[in-house]
Amino acid sequence: MIDVSIYITYLLTEHECVILPDFGAFIVSDKKKIYNLQAEPTTPPAKVVSFNSDINHNDGLLITTISKLERITYNEASDIVKGYISNLMLQIEQYNKVTISWLGKLSLSEDNKITFSPYVQLSCNVTNFGLNEFHFPTLSEKREAESAALLEEISNDFEYQPEPTSLFRRAISVVAVVVVLFLAAMPLNKTINADSQSASLISFSNRIEAIAEKPVVEDAVEAEEVMPIASVVEVEELPKQNLRSYHIIVSSLPSLQAAQNSLNEYKELGFNEATVVSSGDKNRISVKMFNNKQEAEIYLEQFRADNPKCSKAWLLSQRN
Repeated sequence: MIDVSIYITYLLTEHECVILPDFGAFIVSDKKKIYNLQAEPTTPPAKVVSFNSDINHNDGLLITTISKLERITYNEASDIVKGYISNLMLQIEQYNKVTISWLGKLSLSEDNKITFSPYVQLSCNVTNFGLNEFHFPTLSEKREAESAALLEEISNDFEYQPEPTSLFRRAISVVAVVVVLFLAAMPLNKTINADSQSASLISFSNRIEAIAEKPVVEDAVEAEEVMPIASVVEVEELPKQNLRSYHIIVSSLPSLQAAQNSLNEYKELGFNEATVVSSGDKNRISVKMFNNKQEAEIYLEQFRADNPKCSKAWLLSQRN
């Protein structure tokens, strides 16, 4: 059995009008396009199909095409088209609607007029068939991306400097006590007699005891317990805290929804640790995160070698 709807759809890719005798015509027209630099995403040129029941004369295009391709006579092709049209009209009378494969749906309105609703994804433009919508970034967006990358590089040059701990302040207090004792132990004037020297030694001894019993207090710092003079102060070096994370970035998208769709694709490819890193209006895809910059750089180099399509992947440093 010959499917006439396939021939109608085929002819609409090469002709602007295909007429079904004594029924109506399908007409192809260019879709009106409104250009807006802020609109996204960008879609390729498209065509739309409409139906006009007033154009119903037989121009022979549909019947001749079926006759030629099916290798049958013109009369046989004409009978096939008439039978197809009769079936359309019968379904419209019984169900008030009929679906035409590849094209859309014909229905009967309240005023007994035939209306046509084309399929949303219908494309009768052969030259643009298969083209998908896309986002083309403007110069301002590219400049913002370059500025953000430059700021990330600059921030990486700064290292965190921890503030002095209370243990470090204690060490400073002990050093101050030692300096005071050293200055106090300078030799006395040799011209002083033995009695005065003895008295001075006693007085000096009392001063040492007084200093040893008195705690040392720094300016604007609360007094803390002073360690014994004879003890050795060991300052334990505190481990540096890692306050940054490093992401392997493979793409940057303008919307969170687009980033989520891209994330699912990377996870299907086996990157189970992939995630979306959002900052402002930027939504980046990270396939892996590290806490160590050197490890991240080694992985990035190997990742580029293993995935040539991601040769432009780069390293994003982010404060935790």
